Amino acid sequence: MVARLFVLLFFCSAWADTPPLENPRFATLKSDEVNVRVGPGDHFPVKFVFKKAHLPVKIIREFEKEWRQVEGPDKSVGWVHKRMLTGKQWVLVLKEGILRKDKNPKSKPLAKLTVGVICPFKKCEEGFCKLTLKTPALTGWFPSKDLWGA
Repeated sequence: MVARLFVLLFFCSAWADTPPLENPRFATLKSDEVNVRVGPGDHFPVKFVFKKAHLPVKIIREFEKEWRQVEGPDKSVGWVHKRMLTGKQWVLVLKEGILRKDKNPKSKPLAKLTVGVICPFKKCEEGFCKLTLKTPALTGWFPSKDLWGA
């Protein structure tokens, strides 16, 4: 019994000592409508509403494990509850450009991406991010400097 208690206490203390995630970092919105508040709590008034699921936002601060201060692609800042965010990696296209087969800017063009397109990405390297489009189903590389959320 004492041994079990010791093991349980060990695991609980190890979990409690887990360091917080680094800020800033990116997250994405879970819903098509996310209230952004003036302060970290439901009692604070709504400052504005994000209206696009999967929109990437930058987490710049945390408050009491539940609230995240976020910055949107337009530099708007406010507080959202962590249940409205996900760690899935999505990006927003900020500048029109060509999705290419490889990281080489002269590789085969696959699609033209317009400003405002939101899509998942797998990784970024050498100034490019590997994006996945659903319709049409394509995977290719796009300049990371023209994306928000990577």
